[in-house]
Amino acid sequence: MIRMRAFAPVLPLSLTLLGSGVAWASPPQVDFGEPPPTAVEGPVQPAEFEDPLLLILQPQPGGLTSEEVARRAVESSPTIAAKQASVELAEAQLDSTLYQFIPRVEVSFSYTRLSRAKINFGNSLGDGFLVGALNEGPLSLGPCEPGSIFQCVIDTGGSPVGAFPLDFSVPNPPLNAFSLQAQLGVPISDYIARMPSAKKSGQAQIVAAELAREAEQLTAQKNARIAYYDWVRASVGVVALEQSIVRTKARLVDAQAAFDAGVASKADTMRLDAAIANLSAAKIEAENFRELASQNLALLMGESEFSSYTIGEDVLSPEPTLADTDNLQALIDEAQNERLEGKAIAASRKSIDQGIKTTRAGYYPRLDGFADATYANPNQRFFPLEPVWNGSWAAGLRLSFVLGDAIRTSSQVKELEANRRQLDAQQALVNRGLALEVAAAWAERQSAAAALEFTEQAKQSAAEGYRVAVDLFQVGEATTTDILDAEYEQVASTLGAINTKIDLRIANLKLEYATGRLEPMVTEAKPGSMPTR
Repeated sequence: MIRMRAFAPVLPLSLTLLGSGVAWASPPQVDFGEPPPTAVEGPVQPAEFEDPLLLILQPQPGGLTSEEVARRAVESSPTIAAKQASVELAEAQLDSTLYQFIPRVEVSFSYTRLSRAKINFGNSLGDGFLVGALNEGPLSLGPCEPGSIFQCVIDTGGSPVGAFPLDFSVPNPPLNAFSLQAQLGVPISDYIARMPSAKKSGQAQIVAAELAREAEQLTAQKNARIAYYDWVRASVGVVALEQSIVRTKARLVDAQAAFDAGVASKADTMRLDAAIANLSAAKIEAENFRELASQNLALLMGESEFSSYTIGEDVLSPEPTLADTDNLQALIDEAQNERLEGKAIAASRKSIDQGIKTTRAGYYPRLDGFADATYANPNQRFFPLEPVWNGSWAAGLRLSFVLGDAIRTSSQVKELEANRRQLDAQQALVNRGLALEVAAAWAERQSAAAALEFTEQAKQSAAEGYRVAVDLFQVGEATTTDILDAEYEQVASTLGAINTKIDLRIANLKLEYATGRLEPMVTEAKPGSMPTR
């Protein structure tokens, strides 16, 4: 009895090669438009399987590497540009805070048109005269003039006392008033109680924003590199399916020849023909995934359209060994100490601590110094008022306490303390997430490293098994099911060997990122994008 096996397993296998990468390289194209011949002279040798895959994985001059993709992704990332804007915002907020402590200087000039002065005491004072003496002291009687026989009221100097009409009118009062005034206010108590902690709070917020920006850079680097490797998988998957179609068509030629000779059934040729159809459908789907990966890669690198990318990195070369990766708990502790996300939260918490100190100054009275200089025409400090320019000044200290401000300070402090508790809870969640992320990356790396040796051995065994199955099939000792089984195993083992090497690269990248060992890239920002260091 001829055993049957559905071809479906090869389809999910091909799809596992395709990820959310970006950028594509054109693999060797094979024209499958012509129908297979019905007979051949002599035995058909199996198509070479490894060479096309090795060809596409061969690094090309000027080809893309994961390093280049990561650099271009960082330079063009909108999220990193947004984080850079947050840094600039924090710097501007610090400047704005410090400007509040600059002594307040105000200069003003005014002009006022005055109505005529009118003094009318009515009958409240009545009519009369003002009596005045030239010298101070008691008054007495004495001669009005030396040698005079007339007696007058005289002062201590012998000068007669005089009387003048009572008149409160001001002759020609000024109707135009001009004033040039300068005022200075100095927040003396704020320099002691507010400014030091406010400055530290702003500086800590800048540090937090910078750490968040660098953390976003690392995330962009990691995602771009993974996208690159997914694109490599997609490109390899297309070539692998193409070569599988070539080999299966060769077996169809053998089966057709055997059928013509009467030693094989029509079912054998139909089964192989169905396998070719399934492989062709899988190939089309793989090509679509490859183009999607290419488009994603182009978008990450800031390119409006993707072109025909080539591979420039030797993904099959051995990966460098990561140091100190045996102790999982030590890796978790390293991540919780070195990851920038945790450091950014710690910086934000420091900013809030200093903000609480600044806000608590509102509980206490404030001391302000002030000074005022006036140059006016007429100057109110001079009497009588005359239309002339005169200068005057005033200076002093003011101690004030506003009960409403103290009440508002209490609620503001409570709000900041609640924000601090939120950050503490967020830090605890981040630490838990980091522990899980490190454990997952560590386990993924352990699995990839362990599978590396076995997949290479499976690849060699599957290639030999396929060769033997072809030989047996050509002499009528193997069925189409045997050929298809050997084909599936060859495709799976070959792709498995390549994927395992890529998996190890990705696992190392994820572990370096998870533990905080990955360093931000030094890039040159494009015009209109953010600068990075």
